[in-house]
Amino acid sequence: MKKQEKPLISIIIPVYNEEERIGGCLESIYSQQFNKKLIEVLIIDDDSTDKTVEIAKKYPVKVLRNGKRNYEIGKAVGINNASGDFLVFIDADHRLIDKKWLEKGVKNLEKNKNI
Repeated sequence: MKKQEKPLISIIIPVYNEEERIGGCLESIYSQQFNKKLIEVLIIDDDSTDKTVEIAKKYPVKVLRNGKRNYEIGKAVGINNASGDFLVFIDADHRLIDKKWLEKGVKNLEKNKNI
């Protein structure tokens, strides 16, 4: 049996009622020219009352609950559950327009271990 690769990047996205934006955000992540096996996406939901979670689950993401109505606590939930070497925080209204955004970021981080 092949050993499961550890995620290199954990992308943490705190959300609350982001059904109009989360799909575009996740689409931009999963259209990156980067090995998808090395990306872990954590959706930290704050008890959304719309279809945010339903839309997010169409993608290979982990959905975690915050429930504290506090964005910073949501980020902490993500940090505590992330398994990647690098953490990326984005909001549901962000888009990774450059298809090599993750690749470029990782190369720069690996090149300079003091960052």
